[in-house]
Amino acid sequence: MDRHGKQMMVDFKKGPSAVGRVSGRVNRTSRWRLYPRARDAFGAVLDALAIGCRGGAVILPAYVGYSSREGSGVYDPIQERSLSARFYPVCDDLTVDVEHLKSVLEESPQSSALVLIHYFGRPDPELAAIIRLARHLGVPVIEDAAHAYFSAEALASCGKDGEAVLYSMHKMFDVHEGGVLKLNTEALAAVIPPGAAGQVCDADWVRVFEEDVTAHSQARVANYHKLVTRLRALAPAVVPLWPGLPVGTVPQTCPVRVSNTTLRDQLYFGLKAEGFVVASLYHTLIRALEPECFTASHRLSERMLNLPVAPSMTEAEVDRMVEFMSSLITRST
Repeated sequence: MDRHGKQMMVDFKKGPSAVGRVSGRVNRTSRWRLYPRARDAFGAVLDALAIGCRGGAVILPAYVGYSSREGSGVYDPIQERSLSARFYPVCDDLTVDVEHLKSVLEESPQSSALVLIHYFGRPDPELAAIIRLARHLGVPVIEDAAHAYFSAEALASCGKDGEAVLYSMHKMFDVHEGGVLKLNTEALAAVIPPGAAGQVCDADWVRVFEEDVTAHSQARVANYHKLVTRLRALAPAVVPLWPGLPVGTVPQTCPVRVSNTTLRDQLYFGLKAEGFVVASLYHTLIRALEPECFTASHRLSERMLNLPVAPSMTEAEVDRMVEFMSSLITRST
């Protein structure tokens, strides 16, 4: 739905993205760089921008997760380089408060860089305004599209205006690794040439580029709508983060708010035990985000659950998942 409550339809025929199309497949250009992981690609951008040498800071949204197994793909490269980080608040639906962001940008040192995270595949509704603001202040933008590969490459709703774009292929496909750095400026492309340190020339996971992004995206969107329709029966215990699928979004998962942390955890472990590929992304925020300063972020992270919308899901599996969730909710009350 748009801001006025009107249902919005995803248009998969609205012209090619910045990299073009051949039968629904992505055409990698000379500005694509391949890395083992997206965090490696992020580190390459930070090095190229020489933020630390120039006294700048990396400006991040105040919703950055950490896990004991994987660490933090966004924050670890910053800490490893001993760079300064500043945070701007996000709203309770993870949209950017542009006025707060403006204040953070204006108060930050020159030579800083702004990171925008397209959470769960949704580009921020104010993306264009944020890009304009950053351009006005001379701040380069890094789009973290780890969850938004299909939003960018099937719909071109993001991934074309930031100086650099990050994709994490294992978060979107059935592969174990894979990071892509897409460079949207000649200047950065020259500083990070093909074959530079840390890049991979070829890997097993590059087969994902042969997949039809249009068909894959349509399947994700269809599964999202089926799931959200069935989740209405679980309110108010479980409510989708987005009332309707936001414009320009191909969802990585279906993010939902659960009424309390205990129920969230019961649903997570129960669904995992039943074989469903669920996640609780950002369940723990990095220590730099103190609860007293970023209350809304912590409140959301404690209640967030991510339900699958993968193309392989059938309608019967969607029904079975929601029925199982309903039974768990009933038993918990």
